[in-house]
Amino acid sequence: MPHFSCSATSLTGIGTYAIEVTATGANISNYELTVYNVVLTITKATLTVTANNFSRVYGSENPTFTGIALGIVNNDMITQTYSSTATSLTGIGTYDIQATATGANINNYQLITFNSVLTVTKANLTVTANNFSRVYGTENPTFTGIALGIVNNDIIDLSYTTSATETSNVGKYQINVTASGVNIYNYELKLNNGTLTINLAPSNATVTGASTIGPLISVTSITISGTGFVNGATVTVNSVLLSNFTIVDGTTIIATFPVGTLLASNNVILVQNPNQVASANTSITIENIQITTNLPTFQSSNINIYPNPSTGAFTIESPLPINEPIVIYNILGVAVQTISSKGENTIKISGLTTGMYLVQIGSFKQKVMVE
Repeated sequence: MPHFSCSATSLTGIGTYAIEVTATGANISNYELTVYNVVLTITKATLTVTANNFSRVYGSENPTFTGIALGIVNNDMITQTYSSTATSLTGIGTYDIQATATGANINNYQLITFNSVLTVTKANLTVTANNFSRVYGTENPTFTGIALGIVNNDIIDLSYTTSATETSNVGKYQINVTASGVNIYNYELKLNNGTLTINLAPSNATVTGASTIGPLISVTSITISGTGFVNGATVTVNSVLLSNFTIVDGTTIIATFPVGTLLASNNVILVQNPNQVASANTSITIENIQITTNLPTFQSSNINIYPNPSTGAFTIESPLPINEPIVIYNILGVAVQTISSKGENTIKISGLTTGMYLVQIGSFKQKVMVE
């Protein structure tokens, strides 16, 4: 009976090994034995190493690369290595992750490696423009902002601009922000614009005088002279906003108002209209300007009170606006009614009981009888 044996085991590495043949038996001595040995060939085992795919953002370190090895036998110590040429300074894009394997018994393997891909994505860069304010007529300030997310000490140029100029009206204007640089393409850019607020400029207006050209019952213009008057103001006379006025060369304001408008205490007030802030560029507040008018002197002989006597109601009539309060006294000298004339020419009085009364308007006095 033939016997076959070989020194190779499952742990034996690749190569060729002799298979020895022997024969034994009770009658083996009766044979002229010729033995032909053969060869055992151990070939390489297939080892497949596949790298996993990874991604990271620009400016960060590479992750720890990993992969999968299939085909290791005999508990061989096989070291897998995964590497890439990409570094934290490498720009966005895709880069090979290369797989290799080493070990004492690596020669016993037919190594098949599959590289993978490292994807470098854009880093987030947020640039926010600061808000600013200035007054009308001044230059824009130097705009600034905050950039968050710059990596690798990249030089990123930030620019802040606005459409507003020194002569732009009061209001709000957008501060536009842009970013540029050699490595700007490596960033996912988020831009937050700011706001430039142009406020009313403080007034440097001064008033040197104010006058009317003629009686208010016939002439309706008031001229206010001074310096520093600018367009954008409004004129209010006794809290009544005028719709017709002109500012001339910054030194004269000519305001027009309805015939018969009463100038209580002879005051003209020039104020900024808050409803026109968007188109008004300066805040002019000039109050209590004493003006000189040539209104006719109050003539008591022109006042007519009728009927007199009356039944408790009578009318006071004057050709000129009555600017003085009307006070009615009873026979004991006690004021029973005080009436504000509000510049009216005709005033009706009622509600008086039977008796004698004294009507006083400034220096004018007249008795009236109520029957």
